[in-house]
Amino acid sequence: MKCPNCGNEIPDGKLYCENCGHEIHIVPEFDSVQEKISENMTEITEAIKRQEQIDAAKQKVLEEKEARHRHLIHILIALLVTSVSVGALIIFFLYSRINSKSYYVGEAYKASAAGDYDKSVEMINKALAISEKNGDKDIDLVIQKADYQNRGGRIDAAITTLTPYLNDTALSDDDEVSVYGKVVDIYTSAGNYSEIATLLDKCSNQKVTDSFRDYMISDPVFDIPSGDYDDIVHISINSSCNGSIFYTTDGTTPTTSSHLYNKPIELTDGEFSVSAIVVNRYGVSSGVTSGQYIVGVSIPDAPEVTTESGSYTSPTLIYVEEPEKGEVYYTTDGTDPTTDSEMYTAPISMPVGSSTYRFAVITDDEVSSEIVTYTYNYSPSSSLSKNDGPNYIIVALIRNGELAATDGTITGSTSKYSYSYVKTNQIGSYGNFYIYSETITDINGNSASTGRSFAVNLTNFTVNIFDERNGTLSQLG
Repeated sequence: MKCPNCGNEIPDGKLYCENCGHEIHIVPEFDSVQEKISENMTEITEAIKRQEQIDAAKQKVLEEKEARHRHLIHILIALLVTSVSVGALIIFFLYSRINSKSYYVGEAYKASAAGDYDKSVEMINKALAISEKNGDKDIDLVIQKADYQNRGGRIDAAITTLTPYLNDTALSDDDEVSVYGKVVDIYTSAGNYSEIATLLDKCSNQKVTDSFRDYMISDPVFDIPSGDYDDIVHISINSSCNGSIFYTTDGTTPTTSSHLYNKPIELTDGEFSVSAIVVNRYGVSSGVTSGQYIVGVSIPDAPEVTTESGSYTSPTLIYVEEPEKGEVYYTTDGTDPTTDSEMYTAPISMPVGSSTYRFAVITDDEVSSEIVTYTYNYSPSSSLSKNDGPNYIIVALIRNGELAATDGTITGSTSKYSYSYVKTNQIGSYGNFYIYSETITDINGNSASTGRSFAVNLTNFTVNIFDERNGTLSQLG
């Protein structure tokens, strides 16, 4: 604007003229003022918005920073908790491992696989210490320890480990069998079977001895003691173990080259020194069992036959007295009697014709007496002739209803029976008989044997059906 006084140009915003010093009084227009106020308010509003935006941005940044800070704290807390947990787990694992039998057993196995049996034993010892601390008696660990010692060549140490558990009554039978089994394995690997036999001989557990009976050895036992005997002696030898028995009878010490015992030893006349041993399948020998025997065999007296040799015409029984010991045996074919011959048990019916009997007394030890011989000639005197025999048969069959007439006609038939003499025979103790065969003839004259035989007693004339296969009689009448 221009100064109203001097006309000089006055810069905007100045209230006086710089040229003449005239004071300028400006009365702005209302609209301009209003507009200016409006502009200023807009600027202020925008400034406030900008500040709010700045403040909001700062707040967001601050919140994000706080969130990140909280997240970081959470992460740190989680890491701390995890670290503590992992540490606790590590501590627990280490503690558990230190106090775990299975851990040390596994370490022992690893060591044995590498051939370090000393370390295996060391690990098993630690496992055993844990077991003992818990009040347990782990036999499996003891056996493992002995096994590692044995594999490492320390046989004596292995046996020493197992020895306290032999005959341990606190163990179950199965555990004791396992302990003995390992000892047997160790001695077997060393070929020391005699130690096994000695060990088992001291064992009182029946299940153990039954399980390892083949390794055991015991002295043989004679069933007859030493002494003087009048009869033949038969000595049986027994043993409570499994093995072969060898013996001598001349006083020498038996070996596996001596007589093998497989039946009772028979001692007859003389003096004998019997010795025996038992040898099991592993070659372990027992002690020697011996017995001294003096045997003087007594021969039984000859049998006393009271029926003298000679000729007889009437039925006669041959009697023999019962001996004091042994049995009477006899033959009729001229051979010497043995225990396989016929034994005399009852009086013998003298057979028709000539016969020779040889008798002897034979004891249970098969010692025979002197043999005695008796000869007999029996010719029966009888009013019954051979031709009369068929009449007795027909009469008996008529009585039984089998025949209808004396000519032999069969009841209810036109066929007839007829009878033919065969022989005279002694049948058991029943006496002597005429033997007849039976034939059937039909009306046309055709004949055939019926297969039946009849025996007619020469003394009492009784009629019997005779079974030649077994020599038995069935009386008809």
